[in-house]
Amino acid sequence: MRLTGWLEDWVLRTNHDHAAQRRSCACWPSLQDYFPAAFLTQAGFVVIDPLPFPLAERWIPWGTGTFLPASFGAAAAITYGDTYYLRPAFAHHLSLHVHELVHVAQYQHLGTGPFLRRYLYQLLRTGYRNAPLELMAYDLQRRFERESAPFDILTEVAQQLDAMTAPACATPSGESPCQ
Repeated sequence: MRLTGWLEDWVLRTNHDHAAQRRSCACWPSLQDYFPAAFLTQAGFVVIDPLPFPLAERWIPWGTGTFLPASFGAAAAITYGDTYYLRPAFAHHLSLHVHELVHVAQYQHLGTGPFLRRYLYQLLRTGYRNAPLELMAYDLQRRFERESAPFDILTEVAQQLDAMTAPACATPSGESPCQ
């Protein structure tokens, strides 16, 4: 099975396994100025420590001598599909919820498989802090923190994703390092 196919299955199982702990993002009424109510109702979060990560032995080394999950060990939160997971110390950081909701919107706009391929490819090519999907989430998080006027984050995500012209996960020869 391809790596992204295995990850898609893992995302579904993980979200299913944590369904009883999941809370709807509609619990944050102040976010309705930035996201449609239906989106917030559909999206959810789980407060948990440690954060769930795929088993390291299922990941292949990425040419750096490390495994991708190890690089996320200190993360405050991580998103899988329509659900994101936060450590308890960050559960009330509204701007972090916005950051993770941007990732939920990216998953929704691209689809789970294409999102995972693009995200992994960007991590390999640029690293976490320079990955375009992360830069988008950090930019919209900063706008949320700094701007007083609400803005439509779902529209922003869709426009920015549609403007990205690079293939989701392919080398110039057409080979995919994400399989």
